[in-house]
Amino acid sequence: MHNDKQAEYNRMVQAINNEKDNEKETVSNPYELESKSPSQLLSMADDYSEEIVETHDLPISTDDFTIDISKRMTKSRGLCRKQNDEVQIRLSWPDYENNGWEQTQETIRHELIHAHQYINHGEADHGPTFKEWMDELDTSVYADDPASKGKYTIRCPNCYNENYRHRECKVVRQPENYKCTVCGHIGLTVDINE
Repeated sequence: MHNDKQAEYNRMVQAINNEKDNEKETVSNPYELESKSPSQLLSMADDYSEEIVETHDLPISTDDFTIDISKRMTKSRGLCRKQNDEVQIRLSWPDYENNGWEQTQETIRHELIHAHQYINHGEADHGPTFKEWMDELDTSVYADDPASKGKYTIRCPNCYNENYRHRECKVVRQPENYKCTVCGHIGLTVDINE
């Protein structure tokens, strides 16, 4: 019986040591550390952008654009814009807090394609030049979905598909006149989110 207790103790010690080893491996990846502030997220985003540009030979330089973090951006995950010949990527802090680093990485890759479009083509959209890089950077045209649920949830009573709106619009005012984009059912419902 003493041997059974000793064997059980040894298994527990081994399990604890394995957990500690796994924690050390996790910490070795700088992107696994969750940011605690917008400035830390900015630093991570800058490093990640540089890595993506270099790894995938995206025909831009990280000197060609700037990245900033917005605490107020709640209607999109990120954006890329060109003003006065300067290209800027803006990331949503609320989206990062709600959805984590993995989603933010996809948003960065998505916005890097737009930066490439502005820098090399003068304008950005989700057309052919976006789709040319979409698979390479493992992103989609939908990376700019709302960062948080809107004030209104539009739901299909047939397939339960949900969409969100931040403002009162026609579909919110008259949902019974609209059809589901997934199953085609006519007559949606609207809930007001708290």
